[in-house]
Amino acid sequence: MKFGFTGRLRVTGNLARLEGELDKIMEELCRLGVTDPWIGATMSTGEVDVSLEVAAVNLEKAFAAAMSTVRSAIQAAGGSTPDWPHVEVERVELEEAGIPASASA
Repeated sequence: MKFGFTGRLRVTGNLARLEGELDKIMEELCRLGVTDPWIGATMSTGEVDVSLEVAAVNLEKAFAAAMSTVRSAIQAAGGSTPDWPHVEVERVELEEAGIPASASA
């Protein structure tokens, strides 16, 4: 099954470089073969929304695959994820066959 994933993360550090870093992450998501990636951000706060599609057998595996893919893209772009998986995830949405399922962390 295919699942749409949207997660909101909070980036810390030098936010002046955020836009360029997000461009690199988008390039890495595309290089990884991600279907329909999208990144949006509020540059002043460091809130970043990442959306992508993953194939998995259930919601749990879809969440794990999406988070792993996002982390891989961040690291490949030169970012660090030292506290992963204990990052501050503000919102996650998974969608299967057009039926949304949401959870807040």
